[in-house]
Amino acid sequence: MTIHLSNSLFRRLLSSAVLVAALLPGMGTLAADLHLRVEAVNHTAAVRRIALSPDETLLATAGDDKTARIWQVADRRLLATLRVPIGEGDVGRLYGAAFSPDGKAVAVAGTQGDSRSPHRIDVFDAGNGAHLRTLALDAGNVVRLLWTRNGRDLAACLAGGNGIRIQPASGGPAFSDSFAQPCFGLAELPDGSLLASGFDGKIRHYRPDGASWTRVRQIDTEIADPQSLAVSPDGRHFAVGYRSRLPSREVAIDVFDTAKGTLARRFAFSDLRGGSLGSVAWSRDGRTLAASGRASDSDGYRLRMILKRITWPQGSVSTDFVATDTIQDMVPLGQDRFVVASSNGSWAVVPASGAVAPLGASVIDLRGPDNLKVGDDPGVVSFGSAAWSGATQFSVRARELQSGEGSGLAAPKRFSFGLSIERWENEYQPSIAGRPVPMAPLELSRAVALLPDDGGLVLGTSRTLRRLDRQGQQRWSVRTGSEVSSVNVSRDGRVVIGAQMDGTIGWWRADDGKPLLTLFVTIDGKWVLWTPDGYYDAAAGAESLIGWHVNRADGKGVDFFSIGKFRDKYHRPDVIDRVLELRDPQLALAQADQQRRAQPDAGPPPDDSPPVVAAPVADPQVQMLPPVVSVITQRMLRSSERTMRIEFSLRAGQQPVDTMVVRVDGRPVELASIAMPARQDGEAIGRLQVTMPERSAEVTVMGQAGSVYSEPVYLSWNWRPPAPPAPAPAAPSAAPRVTTPAAPVAAAPVAAAPAVAATAVPGTGGRCAGRCGAGRCGSASRRPAVPPCAMPPPFPRQSPAPPRPPRRPRHRALLRVRRLPHRDGRLPPPRRSDRPACRSRLCRTR
Repeated sequence: MTIHLSNSLFRRLLSSAVLVAALLPGMGTLAADLHLRVEAVNHTAAVRRIALSPDETLLATAGDDKTARIWQVADRRLLATLRVPIGEGDVGRLYGAAFSPDGKAVAVAGTQGDSRSPHRIDVFDAGNGAHLRTLALDAGNVVRLLWTRNGRDLAACLAGGNGIRIQPASGGPAFSDSFAQPCFGLAELPDGSLLASGFDGKIRHYRPDGASWTRVRQIDTEIADPQSLAVSPDGRHFAVGYRSRLPSREVAIDVFDTAKGTLARRFAFSDLRGGSLGSVAWSRDGRTLAASGRASDSDGYRLRMILKRITWPQGSVSTDFVATDTIQDMVPLGQDRFVVASSNGSWAVVPASGAVAPLGASVIDLRGPDNLKVGDDPGVVSFGSAAWSGATQFSVRARELQSGEGSGLAAPKRFSFGLSIERWENEYQPSIAGRPVPMAPLELSRAVALLPDDGGLVLGTSRTLRRLDRQGQQRWSVRTGSEVSSVNVSRDGRVVIGAQMDGTIGWWRADDGKPLLTLFVTIDGKWVLWTPDGYYDAAAGAESLIGWHVNRADGKGVDFFSIGKFRDKYHRPDVIDRVLELRDPQLALAQADQQRRAQPDAGPPPDDSPPVVAAPVADPQVQMLPPVVSVITQRMLRSSERTMRIEFSLRAGQQPVDTMVVRVDGRPVELASIAMPARQDGEAIGRLQVTMPERSAEVTVMGQAGSVYSEPVYLSWNWRPPAPPAPAPAAPSAAPRVTTPAAPVAAAPVAAAPAVAATAVPGTGGRCAGRCGAGRCGSASRRPAVPPCAMPPPFPRQSPAPPRPPRRPRHRALLRVRRLPHRDGRLPPPRRSDRPACRSRLCRTR
């Protein structure tokens, strides 16, 4: 979520040493490019895209919260948060992520361009999260990214009619092909060619052509909006998932023959209540085709997103509940697993067969137009999905968080005889009194609430919050950082309250849409409440949940500072207390400042006190911008040594960094050695060493400048015990070799020979013991008393080797032949075939 600072705060900050006296070399002029952001470790909004490193140890996620993150797949540990320049509304949302073929870099992109800045792809170091370079795109927001196997090119699906761009990863002119509708699907075939699908019902096939690319063919689909593509491991087929349904209302997954370009097989499902299977993936062993998306069934009043796993080519299908919100993307992992990402901000690994554990949400579920209720006091609200997480109640005045809805809270008003609104829930074209409401392309109407006097309504969409009058004319509109899932209006009609998909609750002034307050509550019950200017109050341990996002003017990256580092200036519960009552954050600040000057320890002024006029506060206290530490070393280290070596760089302001602070699992440790960088400009390199315990641990690195600390940088230390030394070769025995004379051998040693005697062959009644050396075996009377194989070995043995289990002979000469008696009852003499032949070819066990 983004909260834009007011002009008064910009003037105050720009006049203070926070942004002027502490300007950093190489950091550029910060101007007004500041944004207040939620930072809760996990994504706080939909995860749109995921990508696996080639060795499948790292996972990159990109989402609507305008960040990309790198995780360890094995233990789900966050290694780095990748930040890109952001702006108003959805500028900065990320919809593409791709690893380089060598796994050393990761590229991210999304809605990063606008009329003032070009569209771009940002490339980061996958090991330490450092920004490496920026690739400019000539047009279009990026919907999906793919890094070709040869490492040469980055392919990008673009929104609008911009089609596809294939950009050299090192820079240079790009290949472009325009589509009639947005490009959404992108996949690479084993031969290095590419498939791209658009919402015009066409799949295009591209091949490398020297330094460029060329389109070689085009495949038409029956459904007009192919959303994702998945290629089988052998490349013979590719699957297509669609955004829409068939005309029969069935949900379809199509499999095409790659060579012919024709439909080879269709899987159609009629058991899904709504939505479609827009995300598809093929397991690496080629045996399972997985599909999910917005398709859902119902468990009472709860929607459940469905995962279909189809065995290939048999076609048997399993249906499983996989998440409480849309599955946005999925990729294969290993031979028989998948990684899936959801709109609830989470990701998980699911098997290609067997039980599936549904994905849990990373933020409180605020979906549903009826899940936001308001009391007589607009600061008392309940929110949360009753279907899954249950409702939560919060009081701004009391700073109390309780479970349940409480009493006296009202749901939004949506019915009136004098004002009708239609097609407002999850629709692209709502209407008021029969007149359509103008909407942006692909903007969805999510929630609506009528004003108490029926004089108009408030509409929440996937991009904006807006107020409309009775004729459908827009009074005001504000861009939101996330989708507005539900809206409500205070009973006096003066405050609008909205819940957003990033887990935040916002209050706006009903007259003009001016933002007043924002609340964020974590699943474990921590909360933080702030104004657009950054004045806040928070529960214990919750100050790190928000911070300043600073777009650096040099274009080399982004800085982020937790709000808690400016606690002495911005922690103002007295300002929060007044905002909803005065409906003006600047006026609340001025009144609180006046109260502090008059009575530093007193509470808010009485109701009959004279009004205070808001005015900029002159000469704010001087604060220093915290230093920035960049770790050059890889964030995930594996070693069998006890010494951890870290390379880093520093960017500091007026006061340089005095020392480096390192913590191992939260405990401070002494540095074995340290060499500070020659310059603290972000370019020079410093080095330090830490003695580590013989176990895996989390390492935190910070720079200290006086009493100010940098943001921590986290590293993952995976200690592996060294391999045991190889055993020394045994010294040769000095004892002389003993040779047994021939004469004594025949009597004494041979008596102990039964341990190594031949084993009788099964199926012969014990009469054949097999060949032993040069001896022959037949009946018991013929068997030699001492077979040659019973001779003792020339070297003494510690213990005899266990005999191999005998196997049943297969030759028919060893089978017993039944002898029928004569009429007088006597048996005929045995025939030759009854006697097992004693030839080595026949008696040898197998």
